[in-house]
Amino acid sequence: MLRLKITDITKIAFYMIKGAITRPRYSAFDPKDLEGFIRNPQPVYEDMLQNHSVFFAPTQLAWILTPEYKQYRELLTHSDLTFNFNAWDYFPTIPDHKMKELDRICESALPRLKPENHRRLRKIANKAFAPRFVKSIEANIESIVDRSLDSVDDVFDMDSLLENLTFEILAEYIGVPADVRHDCEQLYLEIIKCFLDPLDTPDYENSDKGITALKALIQQKKTLATDDFLSELVNACEDGDMLSEMEVLGLIATLLAVGPDTIRDNMAYFFYNMAKNPEALQRVVENPSLIDNAIYESMRWNASGYCGNTRFAQRDFEFHGQKIKKGEMIKIMANAAFYDPNEFPNPDVFDLDRDNVTDIPVYGGGPHYCLGHALATSAMRIIALRTLAYFPRYRLVEEPAHELNSISRRMKTLMIDVSESRAIKIKAA
Repeated sequence: MLRLKITDITKIAFYMIKGAITRPRYSAFDPKDLEGFIRNPQPVYEDMLQNHSVFFAPTQLAWILTPEYKQYRELLTHSDLTFNFNAWDYFPTIPDHKMKELDRICESALPRLKPENHRRLRKIANKAFAPRFVKSIEANIESIVDRSLDSVDDVFDMDSLLENLTFEILAEYIGVPADVRHDCEQLYLEIIKCFLDPLDTPDYENSDKGITALKALIQQKKTLATDDFLSELVNACEDGDMLSEMEVLGLIATLLAVGPDTIRDNMAYFFYNMAKNPEALQRVVENPSLIDNAIYESMRWNASGYCGNTRFAQRDFEFHGQKIKKGEMIKIMANAAFYDPNEFPNPDVFDLDRDNVTDIPVYGGGPHYCLGHALATSAMRIIALRTLAYFPRYRLVEEPAHELNSISRRMKTLMIDVSESRAIKIKAA
């Protein structure tokens, strides 16, 4: 059953068609071109940086802005722009009588909240996202990664491995018991569907058991608090103000919507990029202290995302002479900005020694700086270090296949061969 208003769908369709006809476009920016743009977007990004700083992308329903690096950083916190989806004139709404519990949870997620409520929730929840709660489970994260690596064959699909273990890491962080993790994973899949394609109707029955499990866990933490992330979140109090059960579920939905997939995609490209730069790979294997530079340089050099940072105009806005109306969506192209030669000399070179690469704002900025950045940073570091400890020598079996995705250059497969690493270990033994 269609859950959105017909008027909203019609309004979106008219906006897309009108934009395609009346506004400047750039055909090389084509997220549906899996063999061209998605496989290798760098030439397009460089052309955008030099010649196509602003254009309208009908399939994205958004203006694409391509700033130089310094201006990119300024735009992330620009007072005329917001990450609040409710500021978008074309945000589809679900009639109240059609809303299910999953819809209400997604409506309570951070990107859907009005600014005043967004500030309130972040203020209350901030302590729960302290790095110490990540630190307390790092040994468990290592165990999750090690178990996954122990199970692989000499040739395996790295992307599939990452897909499974990244959800396990987030479930460990939230504190989801093993016996209900499958139910919560089904909920996670339906939340992803709600966020990536609002026009699609999720499988509500598929999410019910996961919602029930999380509610029980929240009540348990209220009754018997322990020193962990969820206990801190559930019992957080700021000037007598606490989060409601729905607000806690909304924050968990935010983590599920952006956490596992982001880590998965970033790490898939990390292992791909390192294989493409064997000298850098060897340096990191020999000197693991370079791992942070390697991860950040990977996200600069060949990142997984293609559509940049989403913002919405709170007032009429102008960029490089192009007028953008209040209520329109804007996507700020990070990956093009990361190729700005004024900031990153020889940007097409994978360089572990860039002294500014760990400063790139991969977690956003301003009031929408990623609350889960400590978890994401730690998880990526552990996945990278443990994998390179297991398999210091690996090679790509073939170029990765890609699949359509609304925000990511998602790999369908990333087949790697680790037989040389295993042969060396056997010989050493």
